[in-house]
Amino acid sequence: MNTVIMIHLGVLLLGLWLVMHIHRRLTKKVRQTEAKYRALVEYLPAITYMLAPNDAKTLLYVSPQVSRYVGYTQQELLETPDTWHRLIYHEDYPRVMQARDQAQKTFSSEYRLLTRDNRLIWVYDTVTTVYDAPEYPLFLQGVLFDITKRKHAEQALKESQHRLKALFDNSTEAILFLNNDAQHIDANPTALSLFGYAHEDLLSLHFWELASERNQEMMQDFWQIFLDTGAQYGEAALQHRDGNAVEVEYHAVAHIVPGLHLVVLHNITERKQIENALKQARSDAETASRLKSEFIATMSHEIRTPLQAILGFTDLLLQEEADPKRREKFDTILRSGHNLLKLLEDILLFSTLETHEMPIHPRIFALREMLHHMYRHFLKTAQDQQLSFSLQLDEDVPVFVLGDESQILHILEHLVQNALKFTPTGQVKLSCSYDHTPGTVVMRISDTGIGIPHEQDATIFSPFVQIDSSYSRKYGGTGLGLAICRRLAELMGGTLTVESRLNQGSTFTLTLPLPSVSPHQASQDPRPSSDIRPEPEQQIPLPESQSSPKTVHAQAMTMLPGDVREQLQGILEGLKANCDIFDPAQLYTFAEQLTPFAWVQELQTISQHIYTVADTFDDQALQPIIKDLEEVLAAYGEEK
Repeated sequence: MNTVIMIHLGVLLLGLWLVMHIHRRLTKKVRQTEAKYRALVEYLPAITYMLAPNDAKTLLYVSPQVSRYVGYTQQELLETPDTWHRLIYHEDYPRVMQARDQAQKTFSSEYRLLTRDNRLIWVYDTVTTVYDAPEYPLFLQGVLFDITKRKHAEQALKESQHRLKALFDNSTEAILFLNNDAQHIDANPTALSLFGYAHEDLLSLHFWELASERNQEMMQDFWQIFLDTGAQYGEAALQHRDGNAVEVEYHAVAHIVPGLHLVVLHNITERKQIENALKQARSDAETASRLKSEFIATMSHEIRTPLQAILGFTDLLLQEEADPKRREKFDTILRSGHNLLKLLEDILLFSTLETHEMPIHPRIFALREMLHHMYRHFLKTAQDQQLSFSLQLDEDVPVFVLGDESQILHILEHLVQNALKFTPTGQVKLSCSYDHTPGTVVMRISDTGIGIPHEQDATIFSPFVQIDSSYSRKYGGTGLGLAICRRLAELMGGTLTVESRLNQGSTFTLTLPLPSVSPHQASQDPRPSSDIRPEPEQQIPLPESQSSPKTVHAQAMTMLPGDVREQLQGILEGLKANCDIFDPAQLYTFAEQLTPFAWVQELQTISQHIYTVADTFDDQALQPIIKDLEEVLAAYGEEK
């Protein structure tokens, strides 16, 4: 009996031990499972929560990371369970509750939570009902994900799309989207208006079908090149639906996304029409300018031919006339004729400069000698006006330079004449300096005359401009001189500027690139610029009718005393035989513009110039002939 009891007791104890052992193992396993679940829940990048099945406002559990999202701790929310529902933003609350009530087992929604610090965050909420049995729900389990950044990105994308859509719809440029086959995918209203198509009609066309039939094959080639290169820019002639030409400037970008290409078109039809009109107007203006220049040249020649005869014979009559009153009348005719001749020459020269056909002939010439000659030429005029006239040459001014002497003389003579003309009292100064580094000559003509108002410094070089119309009446002139001087300076690569003060005087500065030339180099030059004969193609034609300059020349020769005439004729023949830079035929050119006495004075100038050249190059054959010429002409001049 005892044995049986002991056996039963042992079995009981063994069973108890087995039960306890199994319980401990199950408990341990449950705890491990709970630990894993807790770790999974608490370390998820989301909020996990549970709600009562019959009262969705009662919070049963919430994961600790809730504080990181909404600012409330786990304990605070569990102690006041209804706080959880009060976190749902009031604008979203009705929608969320309605969706949750209508859900059967699973519910998902996006809404906003109001955080402790009054921020709004967007969350994605998924709720699942957990059942113990089909009819017995245990709790509602939810998972919240913070989608604030995604929502902000979506909002930014939506706003960007809205802006792009507004830009697309309201752009003044025609915008086309096309696929790889050049089929239109989309077009904005400007494109539809540009080509006259409805939206659905344009989408049925290929891009090259917007061109005229004769250009469509070329446009197909363009499309293939465009796909290969990735971008194209240029101009094209397309066609409106009604057949009218549409000139466009295009900018095409291929593969903005795979299989999608962008073409932006700017309508330049009106601009092209204006350009064509401007080209035609320019062509017409150039034709008119050319015809004007030809007319001026022709009329100048036709007027100058009889005028030269008038001047020549008036001068002869003046020399032969003894009656003072008649001499005064002849002198008035002569001076007026010379003024008219000067006006014609200025107009002709300005017209030539306007057409940019003025040739520049750089030659080696004696710069210092030219300036000294100019000084001597104007000195008597200055003395007659009781003005002080001075010349200042820096030591570094070279003897010889390379440039167009005749054009430089034209500029300087006009500037000095102006300085003397517009200086009632005081002085006029001609100075020259040289910068060897760039090879630049700087010549200044300063005066103490009437000056120029500062506001007219920029316009004084414009054609037909004088600072005051009263000056034109008092001093004469057309206002072309300074315009001609500046254009000549610019043609030679230089500048002409002015600094002036009203009633205090002016300084005109002529800056020209004139490289210096050594005497040895000058001696090697086969033809210095001192040879003032025109180039063969530039020979001045003699008049074919009326009294020619040759007649005036002959008349002037007859006015000389017999012995002087014979000596002069022999000297001229000697010059012709011994000097390549002198030709008596050139005297006919001078006779076009000079009176007999002035013609003799010009011979004196020529003789001095040739003598300087002969002396420089040590030409012994010329020196005695030129000295004889100077003596004869000087004697005649003193006699006159």
